[in-house]
Amino acid sequence: MDQDRYPLSGPPRSALDLSVRLVDVEIGLRNVFAQINNPVRSSKIIFLDTSMSGISRVYDYIKVRNNNDCNSLEQSYISGVLDALNLSCVYRVAGNTSVSVNFLDVLVYNGIINLGSLLLFRHILEPIIQSLFAELHNSSVHWVVSTLWVAPVFLISFIVNVRWLDDISTKATTIVGTTPNRSASSATPSGLDEKELSKYLAKQVKSMLEDSFNRQQVYASFFPFMLIVQSSLFALIPFVGGLFNVIIFSWLYSYYCFDYKWTEEKPGRKLRYIEDNLSYFTGFGMVVCFPFLMASTYMGFWFGYAVWHLTYPLFIITAIGSREQLILSRDASAQPKWRPFVLAKGLNRFFLNLFAVGARFVSGGRTK
Repeated sequence: MDQDRYPLSGPPRSALDLSVRLVDVEIGLRNVFAQINNPVRSSKIIFLDTSMSGISRVYDYIKVRNNNDCNSLEQSYISGVLDALNLSCVYRVAGNTSVSVNFLDVLVYNGIINLGSLLLFRHILEPIIQSLFAELHNSSVHWVVSTLWVAPVFLISFIVNVRWLDDISTKATTIVGTTPNRSASSATPSGLDEKELSKYLAKQVKSMLEDSFNRQQVYASFFPFMLIVQSSLFALIPFVGGLFNVIIFSWLYSYYCFDYKWTEEKPGRKLRYIEDNLSYFTGFGMVVCFPFLMASTYMGFWFGYAVWHLTYPLFIITAIGSREQLILSRDASAQPKWRPFVLAKGLNRFFLNLFAVGARFVSGGRTK
């Protein structure tokens, strides 16, 4: 057989060849579960059954082939894609009883309540309101009703998902076997009732102001918003703005996923990891943001947001079970020296300095 027909035969020779192979790998991982027959002499694939072990064999085989070529940008990109699609890791973690309960909570709330509220709003409430207020502009009705109906639902979902995702990441870290990384600065004393907990939180906030605030926590909270601002600015560039926008979002989504694994690292160090290994995190993030982009493009932003919350726990698990340490340990000189977060970092520092000045002014005013 013609060896060039198979996506696993040798390194990619061109960008087109790489694209074809990525498509073939994705189709193979999703729809074909294969067994490798004599991988030393040939790359011939015998198609078997639809079993999870087939996915694991395909993934492990490709991972071994790419293991020695992680310095290559193309191979690093493929490694990121494969790590995001590591369904065998998801299967192993989701098989745990306690994790499956958290998954069920996420599925019920985001799949039934969130998506259900959107369908109810779009197909029942919005037409009724538009018929009652026909004299108003349709866009005005849509904006008002979506603000009063949809936004509160998703605000609540954001709050409740934080707890479930933290539980899933903690249990996944234990199951996968990596060392739990919990920052001591974010730890909250246990055994406190509501009154004591509220006092503790108030004390923490006051301490943050008096000590010119915890820059690391505020930095981590503000940076994603600044990166979204940067992405929006890049989207204004003619012809290529949309592509830049998607790529920046892939880095942002990778940051969201690996943030649960790098809890002991400072935000600046996390960003440096991504900047030094852009090809890997572009591949990982492209897979992560794909469901959101497709749903938001064809069904609207809120539908994309709901789909994102449905798939996010899966990619947190694949990030925890990923082999990004192999990529990070490679020679960083093989990666291009480009710092794409310069604008977002600059905006972040600017607002942090404003916040620091305001905090010192308020603290100083109280002491006089």
